[in-house]
Amino acid sequence: ALYYADKLIQLSTKENHLPEALGYICKGEALDRVASYPEALEAAFQGLEIARALNSHRSFVMGRAYSLIGHVYHMTGNNKEAVGYFHTALGLLEASHEHSEDLCLARFSMSFTMLSTGNTDSALYYVRKAKSMYANPLNQRDPGPWLCLIAGEIYRVGKNYDSAEY
Repeated sequence: ALYYADKLIQLSTKENHLPEALGYICKGEALDRVASYPEALEAAFQGLEIARALNSHRSFVMGRAYSLIGHVYHMTGNNKEAVGYFHTALGLLEASHEHSEDLCLARFSMSFTMLSTGNTDSALYYVRKAKSMYANPLNQRDPGPWLCLIAGEIYRVGKNYDSAEY
């Protein structure tokens, strides 16, 4: 993944920085998967900085970068920072009307972060918002198992077993 992310970055031109921004975000995602969190944050912030200057797809690409930054902060235990970045990501991804699967993933990530902070009502709110997108035929990722997992955990934490979805 790092190889292809670097290729995307190299494909950028002076007229079109979209591949560069997406390349840094993809690089950050790849680094996150191997727990290289400082490097993942650095790549995400580079992608965000480039995305701010885009003429097209700005909201979507910035939303992806903010979501990745929120995720990395959550993974490193900085949930307060994570929540702020996820809130920004959600607003940008909703406004972009592009790639609903990224908005679904950001809502799921926000739900997981809210659960980690003990805010089970908020966690349930975001997981329900994410689940409502699951039926969208344009959603190209299958978040179903993850959404069921987090919903079950929310109900378990709240000892509300009768409401759990089986």
